[in-house]
Amino acid sequence: MVALEPHQFEALRKLHQLGGRGGVFIDRGGGKTRVALMYCALRKSRRVLVVCPFSVPSVWEAERIKIGWNVPVLDLTAYASVSIKRDKLRAWSRDGIVLVNYESYWRSPLKEEILRWMPDAVILDEVHRIRHRMAKLSRFAYTFAQKGVSTRLALTGTPISNGLQDVWSIFRFIDPTLFGNYADFESKYIVKGGFRGYEIKGYRNEAVAERIISAHSFQWEGDLPAPPDIPIRVRLGAKSQKVYDQLKKHSIARLTEEAGTEHVMIAPLVLTLIMRLQQVTSGFMHDDGGADVQIGTEKADAALDLIEDTLAERQKVVLFARFTHDLDLMEKMVHAKGIAFGRIDGSKTGPERKAAMWGLDKGNLDVLLVQIGAGSEGIDLAAASVAIFYSVNYSTHQFLQAKGRLSGALRQRHPVTYYHLLAEKTIDEKVYAVLSNKMDVAARFTSLTSSLQFLEVDKSNEPSVS
Repeated sequence: MVALEPHQFEALRKLHQLGGRGGVFIDRGGGKTRVALMYCALRKSRRVLVVCPFSVPSVWEAERIKIGWNVPVLDLTAYASVSIKRDKLRAWSRDGIVLVNYESYWRSPLKEEILRWMPDAVILDEVHRIRHRMAKLSRFAYTFAQKGVSTRLALTGTPISNGLQDVWSIFRFIDPTLFGNYADFESKYIVKGGFRGYEIKGYRNEAVAERIISAHSFQWEGDLPAPPDIPIRVRLGAKSQKVYDQLKKHSIARLTEEAGTEHVMIAPLVLTLIMRLQQVTSGFMHDDGGADVQIGTEKADAALDLIEDTLAERQKVVLFARFTHDLDLMEKMVHAKGIAFGRIDGSKTGPERKAAMWGLDKGNLDVLLVQIGAGSEGIDLAAASVAIFYSVNYSTHQFLQAKGRLSGALRQRHPVTYYHLLAEKTIDEKVYAVLSNKMDVAARFTSLTSSLQFLEVDKSNEPSVS
């Protein structure tokens, strides 16, 4: 079983005092997931429902293994509610952990099956997602208190991102008696005015609210820890997986055939084949004319999920990608969400790069999209606290330099987290393992055998989740 940090022991003790109904408000990288799972394991919870973003189910599974809790896990986060067949839902007769996403868990038929299964523990990961009290996903969360679910844990790094009004919805899930109904909460804590008196102008009795929040949660900011690397495993859709499997089979056949040809250099050939596989895991491939053909958006969806959660905590994001296609797709997605973004790639001039860095630093931009080869050196990204590696090249130097643009800056004053988007059971996992071990990918291809092993994605050397 994995060792716990002192603050994690304190969190467990606080949750025990609260009878399993409380907030776990710990900064990124501080182990919220581990605390919540460990509490449920010690409490011998039989049926645990985890409501979480699309991007993090692999983190929950990795932590379950680390703490040594041997219970089955049913991951439904990749499904829309209507796409899950009822016979699959009705197979929930056994105990264990069920992972669902915020977008679907409140919709039929999923919500009826959740209530039929009836968990004895509900964990809301990134609980700030229910801060809008009138949203249907928030109102369904309150149901678990009404049904008397004994363990209700709310996880986030920043419980109050927009103002004190965020608190009511979060604690409505934890314990509805703490702040009462919203009308009473509003009259006691919120000052309104402006047009027809609807605008929030300020707050009153904040010290009282803070005492209630503190009494019913564990909060930890901590010092600046070593930045954690968190692999986010993304499940490819059926179409993407089919294209990937076909291309991998073709690549292995071509490598075997070409390796027998005189004067053929193994490494350059393998690197080219890997690049094509990486393009597919990023969601695209080239047609016969060299134009990009979109296959899927699995990684982009996960990246957008992480971005929105980070922005909800009023932090900034840098997304690194190898391919301009990846940057183009993310640019469209963040633009559609109304997110202020900038971009640095090989086509940008010096002044354009400085303007993008300045925008991030001064708060005009929330997201910076960076081509890893163009932005791994000579830029300052200290204003950001989250880096998302969407796709990578083969250079350990550029990989480490890109990471250092955030955490290596002398003026960095907040914890940094690195997320690595890896398509499950693909070449992504192998490339990440090599770069994490501070080796250049090309150094692995000394023979046909080693090259074939790499393409087959032997996961024995895969690093653990930090």
